[in-house]
Amino acid sequence: MQKREVFGFRKSKISKTLCGAVLGTVAAVSMAGQHVFADETTTTTSKVDTTAVVGTQTGNPATNLPDAQGNASNEAEQSQKQAGESNGSMPVEVPKTDVNQAINNAQAAGVNVVQDETVDKGTVKTAQEADQKETEIKEDYAKQAEDIKKTTDQYKSDVAAHEAEVSKINAENQATKEQYEKDMAAHKAEVERINAANAVAKADYEAKLAQYQKDLAVVQKTNSDNQAAYQKALAAYQAELKRVQEANAAAKAEYDAAVAANNAKNKEIATTNEEIRKRNATAKDEYETKLAQYQADSEQYKKDFAAYTAALAEAESKKKQDGYLSEPRSQSLNFKSEPNAIRTIDSSVHQYGQQELDDLVKSWGISPTNPDRTKSTAYSYFNAINSNNTYARLVLEKDKPVDVTYTGLKNSSFNGKKISKVVYTYTLKETGFNDGTKMTMFASSDPTVTAWYNDYFTSTNINVKVKFYDEEGQLMNLTGGLVNFSSLNRGNGSGVIDKDAIESVRNFNGRYIPISGSSIKIHENNSAYADSSNAERSLGARWDTSEWDTTSSPNKWYGAIVGEITQSEISFNMASSKSGNVWFAFNSDINAIGVPTKPVAPTAPTQPTYESEKPVEPAPVAPTYEAEPTPPTPTPDQPEPNKPVEPTYEVLPTPPADPVYKKTPPAPAVPTVHYHYFKLAVQPQVNKEIKNNNDVDIDRTLVAKQSVVKFQLKTADLPAGRDKTTSFVLIDPLPSGYQFNLEATKAASPGFDVAYDNATNTVTFKATAATLATFNADLTKSVTTIYPTVVGQVLNDGATYKNNFTLTVNDAYGIKSNIVRVTTPGKPNDPDNPNNNYIKPSKVNKNKDGVVIDGKTVLAGSTNYYELTWDLDQYKGDKSSADTIQKGFYYVDDYPEEALELRQDLVKITDANGNEVTGVSVDNYTSLEAAPQEIRDVLSKAGIRPKGAFQIFRADNPREFYDTYVKTGINLKIVSPMVVKKQMGQTGGSYENQAYQIDFGNGYASNIVINNVPKINPKKDVTLTLDPADTNNVDGQTIPLNTVFNYRLIGGIIPSNHSEELFEYSFSDDYDQTGDQYTGQYKVFAKIDMTLKDGTVIKSGDDLTKYTEAEVDSVKGIITIKFKEDFLRSVSVDSAFQAESYVQMKRIAVGTFENTYVNTVNGVTYASNTVRTTTPKLETPTPSTPAKPKQVLHALAVPSLPRTGTSASYMPYLGVAALLSVLGLGQLKRKTEEND
Repeated sequence: MQKREVFGFRKSKISKTLCGAVLGTVAAVSMAGQHVFADETTTTTSKVDTTAVVGTQTGNPATNLPDAQGNASNEAEQSQKQAGESNGSMPVEVPKTDVNQAINNAQAAGVNVVQDETVDKGTVKTAQEADQKETEIKEDYAKQAEDIKKTTDQYKSDVAAHEAEVSKINAENQATKEQYEKDMAAHKAEVERINAANAVAKADYEAKLAQYQKDLAVVQKTNSDNQAAYQKALAAYQAELKRVQEANAAAKAEYDAAVAANNAKNKEIATTNEEIRKRNATAKDEYETKLAQYQADSEQYKKDFAAYTAALAEAESKKKQDGYLSEPRSQSLNFKSEPNAIRTIDSSVHQYGQQELDDLVKSWGISPTNPDRTKSTAYSYFNAINSNNTYARLVLEKDKPVDVTYTGLKNSSFNGKKISKVVYTYTLKETGFNDGTKMTMFASSDPTVTAWYNDYFTSTNINVKVKFYDEEGQLMNLTGGLVNFSSLNRGNGSGVIDKDAIESVRNFNGRYIPISGSSIKIHENNSAYADSSNAERSLGARWDTSEWDTTSSPNKWYGAIVGEITQSEISFNMASSKSGNVWFAFNSDINAIGVPTKPVAPTAPTQPTYESEKPVEPAPVAPTYEAEPTPPTPTPDQPEPNKPVEPTYEVLPTPPADPVYKKTPPAPAVPTVHYHYFKLAVQPQVNKEIKNNNDVDIDRTLVAKQSVVKFQLKTADLPAGRDKTTSFVLIDPLPSGYQFNLEATKAASPGFDVAYDNATNTVTFKATAATLATFNADLTKSVTTIYPTVVGQVLNDGATYKNNFTLTVNDAYGIKSNIVRVTTPGKPNDPDNPNNNYIKPSKVNKNKDGVVIDGKTVLAGSTNYYELTWDLDQYKGDKSSADTIQKGFYYVDDYPEEALELRQDLVKITDANGNEVTGVSVDNYTSLEAAPQEIRDVLSKAGIRPKGAFQIFRADNPREFYDTYVKTGINLKIVSPMVVKKQMGQTGGSYENQAYQIDFGNGYASNIVINNVPKINPKKDVTLTLDPADTNNVDGQTIPLNTVFNYRLIGGIIPSNHSEELFEYSFSDDYDQTGDQYTGQYKVFAKIDMTLKDGTVIKSGDDLTKYTEAEVDSVKGIITIKFKEDFLRSVSVDSAFQAESYVQMKRIAVGTFENTYVNTVNGVTYASNTVRTTTPKLETPTPSTPAKPKQVLHALAVPSLPRTGTSASYMPYLGVAALLSVLGLGQLKRKTEEND
């Protein structure tokens, strides 16, 4: 943060009640022909007055453009009610040339043609839908044309075929007639030939039959002889065949038995092999299942590792925050809960029953009936644990270790490796109880709950060693694992014994990792415990025990520290003092916040080794069978001669049939074809978009007031086949509070004529002739439209700008667009921007202790710690453009320089998270005229005019400031200390202070803080008594020589409800030692009723001398009476304060003596009035002329006053200098001698 101070013309603000002012009013009216933006200037027109009075109807204390957004116009409201509605459409004509030509051809061919009703394809919304419908229509027309053509062609073909068929049949009938006549002539000739041939065949047959009968007798005799010889050979063959078959059957039976045995053996092998295959298949399935699980686990591990890495990074970033490890670590040990563990204790260690242990403890003197309150209370602590039967009751003896083993662990692991067993070894090292040799202990059934032990309100130290084992029984090294040392109480002991009980971990053989903000600290011998009470707020603890010492408390880390394991065997001592009972839980459930568990990479499964199948036994060798004998072959019979076949005589042919003539077919039927036409309409859609000056979409977002907002009025493509476009008009009723810029709109909308109606706040765009010509260049194709852009500014805080437009084409089709909206900050309950709320910078005055002192009385010389809130949270999610951001971010403090003096060296700026803010410079100017022109312009545009000196904070880089604090909605806090000028205590009076923030060029005023400075008006009287009620003041009168009297020093009154404690209140009287002699006695009384912080009331007139001390310099004639600081600080700031001091003097000289004293309040000095007394010479009257008696005051008896020490007491030179400075006198006392 840079700090500069600029000096210039200084103008008093006292007459203006010490506060700044904002000037003017605003009128946000859009007028046609005036296009200067709200933050621009012009020499001819001034469209918008950006100044305003703080506190407007928007709820935001705007200093410029303060008006609330007006009601939407009727046109806008009606348009938005109809958003998305449309009427009419654009007809689309699809060419039907092909179907018409097909119809004409069909009619020419004589086909009957019928026109059906026109088909309505409906109304579509987009050019794409229109293209789809047109394609469907074109395809239908093509199909109709094709079908009509096909029917026409078929009919024409059928007619031609019919004519050809008739001609063909006629020709065929003529040929049939001619063939019949030819066939009849041939029939007659054939009948004559057959009759002659049959007669020759009959004579030949009869000759052959006689020769056959002779040859048949010879053949039959030869065949009979051959048969007899064959029967004899056959009998010999059959006997040999029987012998061979029996031999072969015996060989086959032996072979079959071998085959059966072989099959049985191979069946066993097949069964074995089938089992092997099943085992192999099972192993394969199990492997594949494990592999799939491994692959899934690997993917999950990647995700878990990414989350773990992110969590570790977060822990690193937050390591200094309360509850986080000061050295971020991950947890690789999982040892949190083992409720089903099996606890075993060596049989050599005695386990006590409840009554048995109760009797033993009572024998030690720990009994409910013991009159010693400590021992009876100790018994109640002991009995609370002894009554729980889930614990193993043990008695530890000094230096004798006891092992408690837990097996069957189900839930514990380290780096993914299962922990199956844990062994605790407990050794009592020392105890202050009884003879120091024994102590009761209770081992839990769950190793993570661990143990309780007693110390009977003495000190006890027990060593604990812990060893972990894996599933193979091997000792595990858990180095890097984290263990939890929690609930380390201090100061929560028994109220009837000693509350300063302490629990600690000592001699840990690992490494401690402290938790940020924890009360547990590391001490020598690697011990950890709280340095002071962490049990009660009243004893300095951050919280009471009940607020952090529970498992569900978010603050449980407050009494904890984390241990990092560095060895296989973990060792530490649990120590306590005056605790009664101590529960010690050893586990990995870390109390720190955000300790990630490091994921364990999965292990890939081992591919199985498959069993080999057994080979089958070879088949037995088949036997070689004896060949069977060859059967005898009979001599074949000689064939008998063939008997001649009686000839077949030719049959006379059938005469030819009478000819049959074909009939000609009927003519083909005339077909009928149907056709239909289509109609189609399109409703092109529109879309309204809202952009900032960087063309970023800002629909339903936030932008700053005065931002340039552009509305883009977009129309979808016009479809192919449309009518000619003769008019294309877009009408946009603009939202209230939107300042329309005609010239910028024209520049952003080429191709359109732009008109604006001020009365309805409506802009109209008409496509130019050139644009229409472009739209109509090719009506057979769809065309992309161009769109106009409305340019203007939003001028209201907390306003929502909603808008839509209407498109009308050819006065036949109209459609309302969607509604877009954008909101400016300063609007609570904004549904689009939940963080949006009022823009309200705030200012409070605090004292050095951080107490708010708004409206309180402040003393001159005290410091005001003004706390300014730069309200930015409502800008979260803002999408203002770069030019709007570049207007910058400022914070102005218009402080009353007559009353306050800046301490610019102490200025501090932090964000809502307490982080120091950089990139903000602070300057101080003595007046607006002394500021650079840039600053004056910024303040002027924001409607802010400081009355005199002012302090201004400025973001050096607006973009970086915007990205870091504005769009993220992070509020800033500025602390600007200012000292009340000392002269304010001389005059008294009130002063006001107000601040302003300027964001994006828009100003917002804070609340006004008012404080009053009391006038400190000490008074000095001269009295002859010590009675505060005696108002007799002899100032200006005569005091006889040697009279003892008092200077009454009445201190200034400090009003009630003042801002800070008194630490100095003194009376310093520089008396004239030539005429007055201090007697060494003084008294101090309360002038008014006063109340101390503890409620004690000091009444007016009470003696306060004991709360004071005095310093006297008799040589110089100075006495200073001071109140003790501790007394002054005990006075309530809600109480008024005033005291008076009586200083006893003796008049020792003749003359006139003047005297003034100085009252010092908190370092500021105030001079009293001057008193004057005269002491005349003593006159001796002559006897003849008795002297007229003078009215003089004689010395009175004065009560004894406290003495203040020797006359050599030192009076600091600074006190005298201060006195001289306050009075402004060259000499504080004067003596006038009377001449004889």
